[in-house]
Order: sequence, then structure tokens, then C-alpha cells
Amino acid sequence: MISQEQKTIHMILNGRAGSDKSSLSNTILVGLRYLHQQQTNLVVIATPGFIANENDIKRSIQIPIAKGAFAILLALSLELGLTNQEKKIIDTLTDIYGENIFQYIIIVFVCLDKIDGDLQTFIHQQYSFSSKAFFERCGNRFVDINNNANTEDKNTFVSNLINITKEMSPLA
Repeated sequence: MISQEQKTIHMILNGRAGSDKSSLSNTILVGLRYLHQQQTNLVVIATPGFIANENDIKRSIQIPIAKGAFAILLALSLELGLTNQEKKIIDTLTDIYGENIFQYIIIVFVCLDKIDGDLQTFIHQQYSFSSKAFFERCGNRFVDINNNANTEDKNTFVSNLINITKEMSPLA
């Protein structure tokens, strides 16, 4: 039998101010009905803008890493991509936890409704080599969300996000 601790998924939501983290949090909350049906608990820690210092980051992440399924969600605006603020978040996490932190990062592209066409094509055409290299360091784990999606599509997004988290977490 799987313990309740093992069925709990921890997610830390990071991103710069203005990256639509609030919309992402709301979308995840909409998916709670799906989680209830799957008998899965979700703990989401949303950080305000960028966490101020290393001690705050350690407190935010230390507990979830030690407990089963865990992910760091990095919200990126499709329009702005990987800014210096996101790079600073990643640099701080890497300084504290080492290169292994990349095995826990999932890139979440928000505002999919603001582009025409396919996400893969958009990334290929619009993003720099350094951004693409960063995505590779994260295992090319990324999901996208249309902020104007219907409830069913939002539930599918949450389901995909949970499945990715479970796949990358050996204790899940």
C-alpha cells in the first residue's frame, strides 16, 4: 500500500514578477478535483517574484526535496522568455543545491494563447541558443498553459504536470 506521504506532490512555483504565476496557481487549483479523484495531495509553495535570499530558498525547498514527488516550476512568459531574473533564480538554486537541481525543474510556459501555432516551432524560432541549452539542462521538461483554456483543458494541464513530476521523482 502506498503511504499518504508518497501520494503527496510538492511543487515550488518560481518566476519573476509579472510572469503570470498567479494564473498558473489558479489553474493548478482548478485541477484539484482531478487530484481528489486520483487520491493525490498537492502542496504548492508560490514564491513572490524572486525569493530574497539563500536562507529563504533553503527553507522553501529543503522539506519538499526530502519527501517523495517534488518539482520546481519555473513560470516563463512566452513573450519574454528566460530573463535575467529567471537566470538569477536558477543560479541561486544551483549555488545552493548543485547541478542536481536541474532534475527537479519543469518549465511552464504561460500565455500560450498569445502565440499563433505550435510551441515547439515558437521556441525553435524565437529563443536564443542559451535558452535552448537551459531547457536541455532541465531535461526538456516543459509544459504550456493557455490562460483562457476551458476547465477540461486546465485539468489536462494539471494531469500532465503531475505525471511529469511523478516520472522524474524516483520516490513517487
